[in-house]
Amino acid sequence: VVVGCLGSGLRMEFTVLGDTVNTASRLESLTKELHYHVLISEDTVRALPDASTLRNLGPHKVRGRVAPMGLFTFAGPQDAWRAPSLRHPTETLRALN
Repeated sequence: VVVGCLGSGLRMEFTVLGDTVNTASRLESLTKELHYHVLISEDTVRALPDASTLRNLGPHKVRGRVAPMGLFTFAGPQDAWRAPSLRHPTETLRALN
């Protein structure tokens, strides 16, 4: 990952570049296709001390990747994290309580 200000004296822009940033962008796009508010990569899950609150969604093709990527989301009652059934994040929290 490369982080910094790029540009010239006339125009500077703070940016972040790298494979991690690209993957995050691709996962954000997949939330619409898979209808989940949150998607978490298998690599991120491996770095967590406890993944017991996550649901394994299995491998999915991610644009720009050769091999399918294991994806996870938060576990909850009756797909509480599924996007189409929820209009606002507070409804998600209510569904989980």
